Amino acid sequence: MTTFVRGPKRIAVVGCGPCGLTAVKQFRDEGHEVVCFDANREVGGIWYVDPEDKDRTAVYEGGYLTIDNKLMCFSDDQPEGPGKFFTFQQYQEYLVNYSHKFDLRKHIKLQEKVVETCKSGGGWDVTYRNMATGVENNEHFDMLVVSTGSNGINKLPAEIDSFEGEVRVSGYYVNSKPFEGKRVLVLGSGESAADMAKEISDVAAECTWSMRNFPAVIPRVPNTYHSTNALTSRCHYGVQKMLDPQDVMPGFSDNFLLRFFLLAGAVVACLYEFVFYRLLRRAEQLMGTAAQRKADPFGQELGRYIDVNTLATPDGKQLIDTWAYLGGVASSLQPAFLIKNAAFITNILNNKLNVNIGGVTACEGKTVTFKDGSVMRNIDVVMVCIGFKTEFPFLRKDDISWCGDFRELWKHSVCPNEPTLAFCGFARPVSGGVPVCAEMTARVLARLYSGRCSLPKDIHAVVEKDRRFQRYACR
Repeated sequence: MTTFVRGPKRIAVVGCGPCGLTAVKQFRDEGHEVVCFDANREVGGIWYVDPEDKDRTAVYEGGYLTIDNKLMCFSDDQPEGPGKFFTFQQYQEYLVNYSHKFDLRKHIKLQEKVVETCKSGGGWDVTYRNMATGVENNEHFDMLVVSTGSNGINKLPAEIDSFEGEVRVSGYYVNSKPFEGKRVLVLGSGESAADMAKEISDVAAECTWSMRNFPAVIPRVPNTYHSTNALTSRCHYGVQKMLDPQDVMPGFSDNFLLRFFLLAGAVVACLYEFVFYRLLRRAEQLMGTAAQRKADPFGQELGRYIDVNTLATPDGKQLIDTWAYLGGVASSLQPAFLIKNAAFITNILNNKLNVNIGGVTACEGKTVTFKDGSVMRNIDVVMVCIGFKTEFPFLRKDDISWCGDFRELWKHSVCPNEPTLAFCGFARPVSGGVPVCAEMTARVLARLYSGRCSLPKDIHAVVEKDRRFQRYACR
């Protein structure tokens, strides 16, 4: 069992996006000395758009968050009123205000890029470079926490290496103006790809969206009143497989009282639904009709929209249901991710946006051949939205032995072989806010490094058990 010496530590945090920002806050609350380094001119990470630096990954102009502000904002600074979807710019403003509200800025070194870290004794030497002057400095810390995020370097598919037209990547997308009147191919699925496919198809001469499989589309306002995350829980997303009960709930097999109460609760719930909703035909009450909500989470008229500027229509529902079926039980292709964004649905229905399933198999000149045998010719631009590489160039391979899979870390954070190194912001929910998970991770790290809690004695076995549960119990 690893327990750190009691008392405050000197901690370096690399990256000051939302995850790095909450790490600074939680470490300060625990009494640690913290220095946070970020190469940008302002806090916010990818949410901050530097008007003087167009060569870095950042958010685009017309985007909204895919979950509402209740789960994207931190627990110690919750917004008032019903949940709503922030624009990317509003969320950046929230982060800046958060840094001022809790006086965090004096612990943050902006325009200071960490270029190298090196194990030194029981801690870490951190070398950082000033982005304005180029001057490098070095400081020693007890702990190193990495919060640089996973949206750094865009991936490019090998299938378009020979494409002779223009290739753009999602990390540098600003708006749809460069695509006006052009023939555009959008590659990849996900919330950002959905936004870009929608915006580009509004102005392009022709737009085709190619993805590996039909995605499960979850509108951000599924019942036309409340956001998705207000209506769901992890139980809706976990497809439970057969596991030993002891692995799922330790002590379950030996605890008769626990088994009795769980069974009794299930029986009562079933009887309640059968009696009141089946026999007595009680009408189901729609959530979200509370008097305090005057508009949906996008500020639109209640009861009409399932997403931003996307009306709830029978055709739209049928398309979403069909995609869910074709991409699930009826598909032999690799499953696609959930898309918590249905704003593109209207453009598919009105034939502005074409969809190809299966992906690209070959490219010659400005012609692309898809895996289903169809061909798109005279393409002007390929817009690539297939994700990012997660890299940490400032970490030396000699200092850590880790394969790069965050599931190999304790709580997706602490390196078992080097517990003075941790990652914050890489524990991701199936559906929900990464910053909230980062806040909880930072609290655990703060207590761990102050000696108020310990790492498990058999940390490698615990990590492996958690990894197996995530991999095989829920998908």
